[in-house]
Amino acid sequence: MSAQTSSTYPAPIDQPFRIGNWLADPRANTLSEDGAHNSVEPKVMDLLTLLAAAPGRTFFRDELDEALWPDITVGEDSLARLVSKLRRALQDDPARPAYIETIPKRGYRLISPVELIADAPSHTSSVKKRPLLWSAAGLAILLIGALTFWFWTAERATSPAASMTERADDLYMQMTRADNEAAIELYERAIDVDPDYARAQAGLANALVQRVIRWQSPPGQSPSAVSLREALSNGVTQTGNADALLARAIDLGERAVRLAPRDADALKSLGFAYSARNDLDQAKDIYTRAAELDPDAWEVMVNLGELSMIEGDMAQAIVWFEKAYAAMDRLYTAEPQRIGPWHASLGILIGEAYEGAGELEKAADWYRLVLEQTPFEPEATIRLIRVLRAQSHSTEADRLCRELTKRISIDRTCSD
Repeated sequence: MSAQTSSTYPAPIDQPFRIGNWLADPRANTLSEDGAHNSVEPKVMDLLTLLAAAPGRTFFRDELDEALWPDITVGEDSLARLVSKLRRALQDDPARPAYIETIPKRGYRLISPVELIADAPSHTSSVKKRPLLWSAAGLAILLIGALTFWFWTAERATSPAASMTERADDLYMQMTRADNEAAIELYERAIDVDPDYARAQAGLANALVQRVIRWQSPPGQSPSAVSLREALSNGVTQTGNADALLARAIDLGERAVRLAPRDADALKSLGFAYSARNDLDQAKDIYTRAAELDPDAWEVMVNLGELSMIEGDMAQAIVWFEKAYAAMDRLYTAEPQRIGPWHASLGILIGEAYEGAGELEKAADWYRLVLEQTPFEPEATIRLIRVLRAQSHSTEADRLCRELTKRISIDRTCSD
């Protein structure tokens, strides 16, 4: 972004203001409604105060990146994740926004009026204007280890640990051995820099569990398993190496939850570690807490669905998978890079579950939904063709097969 552009965005609001039903206090990093005070991450408040400085103005993505992460290069999805957190804090539906509107391929804008409030007292007297200054009482709490989520996030979003964790998160989501090992190394470095950074603790726990599930086979060979179900059934989570890795992952996840007890991602990492250790009841309890804290935590819902499948409860698995898919739909515009690689796969999984239960009409509906969003997706097309043939709809099945073969070269045949 040019220097000329970066100088044109307005200064963030540094005093309390009202937005819709919410009272925002940048000094305390709180959003209040009907007397209830909800703490938000400092970086979330930074975003809100910047957007609120110019309601109706479109802030370009590179403008926001430069304003929120000066002199630090972050992943493409960092801003989208931050916007998603702000929407959740404001209880804003991205499909029908009342506060934050996405301008496709450009950026975001605040669409709610803003009313500045003069001389409004902060409900947290020990908190000063940013940069954050600790009171003596705050330092005493810090020393005895009673850290809260508000404390551990303060001012870390622009730290080297945060930057390394952002990169590690992006690598982890690639789901390859090389990327997972690179993510582990970056998470380790982030923890060395900041031992109390909960996101790095949670990320490392996730990556270690993935190493147990997928990457116990020698380098150069196929993954040892591609899902938790497969890993548990073939015993790869029961090796001595797995025991040590999972014990550390649980320790990391527990520490992340102690540092951020109301963070769904921290809870997810702990639930993931317990599930890989085959402690499914404990994992389910932790995942359920995470889903209650964040109704858009689709990864948690997918994991809950997988636990239900492992327990043989396909009906409940479908419920969780459909909730996860609905959350993906709500978040897709804001987080396309994060959701895109998983969207079609989850839709196919739901169709497959209905197909296995003998509900062919519902299975066909799900395969069609995937194809509406991702035309010519090979797996969804082939599965729909199979269901259509089972329903004696051979004309439509043959047409789909011809179109798929004409448009996309595939290894599998759809003609049988």
